[in-house]
Amino acid sequence: MRAGRKFGKTYVAVRVARDWAADADPGAYVLVAAPEYAYLRDQLVPEMIRAVPSEALRGSGWGNAYNKTEHILTLANDAKIILRSMDNADAVRPLSVAGLVAEEFSLWSRYAWEECVRPTLMAKDAPALFIFTPKGLNQAHELWARAAAAEPGYVGFHFTSYDGILPAAGIDAEARGLPENVYRQEILAEFLGDLGGVFRGVRACVAGDLEEPQPDETYVVGCDLGKTTDFTVICVLKRSSRALVHFERFNQLDWEFQVAKVRAASSRYHDATVWLDSTGLGDPVYDRLRSLGVPARGYKFTAETKRRLVENLALAIGERTVRFPDVPALLSELEIYAAEQLPGGGVRYGAPAGYHDDAVTALALACWGLGRGGSSALPTADGGRVYQSRGFDHAAE
Repeated sequence: MRAGRKFGKTYVAVRVARDWAADADPGAYVLVAAPEYAYLRDQLVPEMIRAVPSEALRGSGWGNAYNKTEHILTLANDAKIILRSMDNADAVRPLSVAGLVAEEFSLWSRYAWEECVRPTLMAKDAPALFIFTPKGLNQAHELWARAAAAEPGYVGFHFTSYDGILPAAGIDAEARGLPENVYRQEILAEFLGDLGGVFRGVRACVAGDLEEPQPDETYVVGCDLGKTTDFTVICVLKRSSRALVHFERFNQLDWEFQVAKVRAASSRYHDATVWLDSTGLGDPVYDRLRSLGVPARGYKFTAETKRRLVENLALAIGERTVRFPDVPALLSELEIYAAEQLPGGGVRYGAPAGYHDDAVTALALACWGLGRGGSSALPTADGGRVYQSRGFDHAAE
């Protein structure tokens, strides 16, 4: 089922899981899987509480029926709804389930689906419901194509945001200001490739896996610090292959926590140089890292320096001189990242309203850092090369 945002996808997901479990044999599992733990905690569990009445549960209500540690809900018939996040997809490998509800399936990694979750369905030939808003042409699109071709065992349902539980005026307010292609994907639930138009050929750069530090290799770290509701993202690139080998994304915004995480990533990857925003809120974190001996480099953001940073990454992706594993949060941000033409003739880069671009910024900073050292050449917007040397930050450029 592909549906626009605010359609009520989670509402559908938990009620399908509830009904499948109610009809299942005692001891059977129905798996409800979300792309990341925060979604499970903040979206699925509250909706499950609303959807499943106390009389349908084992014992005397949620306190006895729901195992908060294991995220398992036991119904009166002794069937179980098990909630899992795909940021730890390997945890589902031992399961054999009587049904699967895959929430926001377009944000899953291919590894999570093909190697971890899909085998759990095979023993019992269990049914599965895949619910998502499209995000490029990934595994969700591939399954949808089977339904569109009327392959046996597949059926597809397509709903726009206007078909859901909110009034049309609310959807109009949600859609106001979105670029047309973002509107088509997020509201009309259409499949689009390279949605934002800034980074062309994102999927062609997907290769390899994250990896531990290797002897005799050197690395560079890019970090975008979380602000208010944003995430902090840490990206580590290996210089020799220009490959993403480490990716962290978290929304704990305490400065000392952020400093500790960034410092640990740098230390782990052979005291790698860290590139981060040293503008405004980022300045005290940058100063703190430097005081702790972390080899940090500050990048002061202005409209012009952001343009250089983004276009440097766009060039690397277009020429396939950077690669990264199938990290759904990163790929989604890259594919929706947009350029807006300003009335004065300039261009403003960023994610559409309501979306994040933290992973894009972290990767862009790491990619920029790859060009630093010795007399490395950095691309400029007009196709020329700017030669830099060690010892100063980009704030002076």
